[in-house]
Amino acid sequence: MRLADRIDLHLADGMAGYIPDFTYKVVRVHEYRNEELKEKHNEMSLVMMINRIQSPEDYTEFLESSREYMDEIYNGTTEDIRKVYQEVLCALLQKMNVPEEEAREKLAEMEEKGVGTLFADMDKMDIQAERLNTKLAREEADAAKKALKELKQQTDQAMEELKRQTDQKLEKSSVKINAVFDHLVSLCQGEKLSRDETITCLRERYGLEAEDAVSAVEQFWNR
Repeated sequence: MRLADRIDLHLADGMAGYIPDFTYKVVRVHEYRNEELKEKHNEMSLVMMINRIQSPEDYTEFLESSREYMDEIYNGTTEDIRKVYQEVLCALLQKMNVPEEEAREKLAEMEEKGVGTLFADMDKMDIQAERLNTKLAREEADAAKKALKELKQQTDQAMEELKRQTDQKLEKSSVKINAVFDHLVSLCQGEKLSRDETITCLRERYGLEAEDAVSAVEQFWNR
């Protein structure tokens, strides 16, 4: 494909002489194997090899067959091309869920100690496993949010029940309040709180007096 064919020369009137005219070809990197790319023995071949890493299999193949090649090409190129490699490698590390700051630190270490150090402690990294872990963590967080929402609804209902009892006779009110205290203690136990944490929760979250909170835990903890 020619670059000039993609430019409207009528809109670029007077600029035709300054527009570079060359032909370029779109290349699908996965149409080439690493061994084929290594035969090119140039900077672009290494960029293509890094960009091929889209799965654990690609990553393993790269580590097994291309470390020495990467070291040779990287150390034999110019500073400007090295900066390009660093951006490509930084993108690869972030694809592996390495935080950007840590990725930059690894690249700085690579500059000091050599390319081999970049992957020294990453041989067992599984890109898909990292993505799955992230997905599972997100699902667990969503489930926790849902559980907290349901817990809040139960708590609100329990507190409403507690308020409704205040105008009733003392004996009947006492029975129902104890039921509410029992329920609140059970909710705290459902959150895997210790006895002391439950007392604090009853005071701070549900507004119980310190004496009532301690009494509720002592009375209903083992029921």
